[in-house]
Amino acid sequence: LVEQLLPELEGFISSKRNIHELPPMESRNRLENAICEFFQCIASLYEHPMMILLDDIQWASDTSMFLIKSLIKNTKALFVFCFRVDISNRNIPIQLLREEVENTPEYTCFISLKGLSLEDVQDLTADMMGCKANTIEDLALVLHSKTKGNPLFL
Repeated sequence: LVEQLLPELEGFISSKRNIHELPPMESRNRLENAICEFFQCIASLYEHPMMILLDDIQWASDTSMFLIKSLIKNTKALFVFCFRVDISNRNIPIQLLREEVENTPEYTCFISLKGLSLEDVQDLTADMMGCKANTIEDLALVLHSKTKGNPLFL
């Protein structure tokens, strides 16, 4: 089932079973179980813990959120979720995921990162361009106003 989603894995996964059509809910459960088993298999290959980083989850669909919750429950891994607070505050699936994660007995930590200050943008830009910070004040001001200090946009 996983190799149908990721044909590149065909050489690594030797599954030639015929997959029968199922009703939608059963099909969804089968896919969820297959993906969880796949991640469990990968995690068991190494003695070090596995980390799964999911970026921009504020755009995840309800179905994706359901799968993420299932992975959290069934996979021994460190999950790192990145999302924009300004959007996620209006996003019900993220709020529900966050509440569910906060109520799990495992350790949970939320770190809220803010945008860089104008001075930080100026220093970072100067460093990237190989010049002195005081020579690019105008550029830093424009970059800061356009990106709101988000380092991923610089």
